[in-house]
Amino acid sequence: MAKPRKGLAARRKAMGYSQESLAERLRVTPGTVGRWEQGKSNPEAWLQPHLAKVLDVSVQELIDLLNPRADERVEARSIGSRSDQPGHDPRRAVQNSYSLDSVHGVVPLVRRALDAFDLPDDGPTRPLIEIAADVARVNEHRLEARYGALAEVLPDLLAELARAAQVARPGLQEQQVALLRALALRAADGIAFKFGYLDLSSRLIDLMRQSAAQANDPLLVAAAEYVRTETFFASGDLSTAGHALVKAASESALSNLDDQHVAFGPQSIRIHELAVATELRDPIGIERAATWHPSAELPAERRSHYYIELSSAQHDLGHHEEAYVCIEMARDAAPQHTREHPQVKGTLASLLQHRPGNNRVVELAAWAGARAI
Repeated sequence: MAKPRKGLAARRKAMGYSQESLAERLRVTPGTVGRWEQGKSNPEAWLQPHLAKVLDVSVQELIDLLNPRADERVEARSIGSRSDQPGHDPRRAVQNSYSLDSVHGVVPLVRRALDAFDLPDDGPTRPLIEIAADVARVNEHRLEARYGALAEVLPDLLAELARAAQVARPGLQEQQVALLRALALRAADGIAFKFGYLDLSSRLIDLMRQSAAQANDPLLVAAAEYVRTETFFASGDLSTAGHALVKAASESALSNLDDQHVAFGPQSIRIHELAVATELRDPIGIERAATWHPSAELPAERRSHYYIELSSAQHDLGHHEEAYVCIEMARDAAPQHTREHPQVKGTLASLLQHRPGNNRVVELAAWAGARAI
C-alpha cells in the first residue's frame, strides 16, 4: 500500500513550491509530483539529482524523503540472516541500493559536463585550494567505493574545473588546473567503468591523458597510461592491453605511484596472485589466497574486489559455503561495488541452485538482485 511522503511534501512547501510550480521547474506534470508525494511512484533515477538540487537537499537526503520507513523494510528482510551480526547496519543496505540509482542518473550529467568542457555553464569558481580539497574527496570516494557520494558532487565539480581552466593564468596555474582535472576525470571513470558505461570510460580516460600531459606530471601521465589498459582488457583485446602496459611502465617507475593515482605494493601483488591462480584454476594457489586478508589500509574497492575474486574461485572449486562468506566480506568492505558487480550476481545465481534453503544466500541474492539460473 502506498504511504504518503509527508517529509517530501513538507520540503517542497518549505522551498516555496506548489506542486504545479515544482512540476514546471522539473518539466513534469503536477500529477507526477502528486504521485511522488502520495508514495505511488518514484522520480526517475536520472531526475533525482536535479530534484535534490531544486529542493536544496543532498541526493542521500532526497532518498531518505522518498523512503521514510526504509529501516523497517530492511529489518524485516534481514531476519535470520545478518541482523544479529556485529557491525551490521540494516539501514545501510537500503541507502546503498537507492544511491546506486543516483549513480546511473548522474551519468547523463557527466556526459553533458564533458560536452561543455570548452563552454561551461556560468557559475562561481573557487580558489584552487578549495577545488583541490573537493578533488581529493572525490578520489577518496572512488577508492572507498562510495559511488553515491561521488555521483552527487561530480558533475558540478567537472563544470567548475572547466571554468577554472578558462580563467587560469598561463604557466604554473594552468598546470595545476590540468592536474586537478585529470584526477577528477579519474574519479569519474571509477563510476563509468564499474557501472558498464565503457564508451564513457574510454572518453574519460582520453581526456585524463590529455590533462595529465598538460599538467606536465610524469607520474600522472604514467597513471593515465596504466588506467588506459582497462579499456583494452574490457574489450578482450589482450594484445593491445599488453602493449599499453609496456608503454605505461616506460613512462615512469610505476612503483612510485601512490593510491591517489594507482595502487601498487605487496598487497596488490597478493591480489594479482589470486587472479592468476583463479585463471589457472590452481587449487593450491586459491587455498593459499584464502588464508590471507587485505588490511584496512587498502582502499575498500580493492578489498572488495579481492573477496569477489576469491568467492568466484571458491565456487568453481565447489566450496559453496566459502563462496558466499567471501561475498559477505566483500559487501562489508564496499557494499556499492559488491552489489553492482556482475561476477557477484553470477556466483549468487548459481549458489541459489546449490543452496536454495540457505537464508544467508537468499538474503545476499535478494540484496544483489541475483536470480537462480
